[in-house]
Amino acid sequence: MANKRIQGITIKIGGDTTELQSALKEVDTQLRTTQGNLKDIDKLLKFNPGNTELLSQKQRELQTAIKTTQDRLRELKSVQKDSLTPEQYDALQREIIETENKLKSLKNEYKSFGSVAKQQILAVAEKMKEVGKKISAVGDQLTQKVTLPLVAVGTAGVASFAEVDKTMQLTNKTMGNSEEQAKLLNKAMKDAAANSTFGMKDAATATLNFARAGLDAEEAAAALAPAMNLAAGEGGNLDTVSSGLVATINGFHGSFKDAEHYADVFAAACNNSALDVDSLSHAMSVAAPIFSAAGYTVNDAALYMGVMANNGIEADKAANSLKTGLARLVSPTKDGAEKMKALGISVTKADGSMKDSATVQRELHDAFSKLSESEQLAAASAIFGKNQMAPWLALINTAPEDVGALNKSLETCAGTTKEMSEAMMSGFGGSIEKLKSSIDVLVTSIGEALAPHLQTVITFIQGLVDKFNALTPAQQETIVKIGAVVAAIGPVLAIGGRLITGIGSVISLLTGPVGIVVAIGAVVAAIVTHWDEITAWAKDAITAVGNWFTGLWKSITTWAGNAASASGKWFTGHYNLGG
Repeated sequence: MANKRIQGITIKIGGDTTELQSALKEVDTQLRTTQGNLKDIDKLLKFNPGNTELLSQKQRELQTAIKTTQDRLRELKSVQKDSLTPEQYDALQREIIETENKLKSLKNEYKSFGSVAKQQILAVAEKMKEVGKKISAVGDQLTQKVTLPLVAVGTAGVASFAEVDKTMQLTNKTMGNSEEQAKLLNKAMKDAAANSTFGMKDAATATLNFARAGLDAEEAAAALAPAMNLAAGEGGNLDTVSSGLVATINGFHGSFKDAEHYADVFAAACNNSALDVDSLSHAMSVAAPIFSAAGYTVNDAALYMGVMANNGIEADKAANSLKTGLARLVSPTKDGAEKMKALGISVTKADGSMKDSATVQRELHDAFSKLSESEQLAAASAIFGKNQMAPWLALINTAPEDVGALNKSLETCAGTTKEMSEAMMSGFGGSIEKLKSSIDVLVTSIGEALAPHLQTVITFIQGLVDKFNALTPAQQETIVKIGAVVAAIGPVLAIGGRLITGIGSVISLLTGPVGIVVAIGAVVAAIVTHWDEITAWAKDAITAVGNWFTGLWKSITTWAGNAASASGKWFTGHYNLGG
């Protein structure tokens, strides 16, 4: 550590001589606090980069860090060099150089930060560029993959629907769904995906996992949104969270109509303890059956695992310890029963029902607090087993007030999952995330609508391919024209995507509010002004393949034209473009 360099160096303050380390103690403490705050703020900004409060805090902490580092450097440079040994002098110079480097780094970071407004604008720019790239990728994929008739079905909508449809066909087969049940699941997937950071493919995969876990259509539909909201709101893996939620509900013999409650308990436990949702999801599936057998609920299991997590015990280890220890607490061994009787410990009420988990912890805590350390070890070993006693001792020795606070947060957790998910989706950044998922649902829905019509075309084309070498030039030309219709969709999406990406790039360069308004206004004006040219070009491609495709294309271009017009009007009204 840096302080070792300056051990033994003294300075004069007034008429007194004091250790340099002591003189720097307050400054170094402040620096450590500030660095910790900056690290915490940066961690939160990863999830919400445009948050005004976090950005304001970061700006203040950077200012504090710079001032404190300057104070430290000034103190170091005030040391009388002639009072030092050569070794102390060299060490002091190294300390000064390191502090100067830190100060330079902080000043550069502060300069790069600029202002809260600038950081918010850059966050918006990155989101827009990300969305633009995704839309451009869809357009590029369409354009590149439809040069031959066989690839005409490779549009983004059809491809997306095809992937989702394959998964859902397997899901419906596994569940034995009727047509109505399949429609119920399809609607549940679209509703959940449109309001989440996850897309349709994620929703379909989660639904298949539900089917393999034995859920029927109604149960899966009820569990899907809570699982996706929980994974999104707590930053978890959807597969892990959805599997853990199902296993927990089954472990407690609960109803999937109550899936939202179970998700709320998970979210509240993660928000008020050191648990993370992925670890909790896996661990809860292990602990749930024994807690259920003992007459406890998911709240009780979350409470004990949360307390153990706060004591540094990993969720999986906690779950295994709770599984074994709780069984021995409810049905003790001979030695355990004797020890519990001697300590006056009973986990049941007079009527034979279980005491609530918080009460059990408090009574264990009170009983063990009267024992010496060695007596505690012996008692814990007898009751819980020597392999599981350490996690239980951590639970027992936790202050009942701390356990009670966590227990209260679990008892009042209704709506936590929805609140966390909505917080994740709030603000401009959240709107962009929601837009991406909504676009995914839209693209899949378009593919779903086109699929029945394209099926006839696919069958027709497949027959032509089998005899391709025998076709006349006229027949080959017909196939190419059919492909041209789908190909025409690609460039339009590619253009739109690149326009959105361009807006994000312009915002990154023009970080002043006036610059943003001008840039967005110019791009929107270009879309509106040249939209007729774009649609005219597309219609030329359609005309070549007949009235059926013309009607389909008109529907698409009308929708796109309305979207562009609405976007132009929104930006004009929102930013008062044009005076």
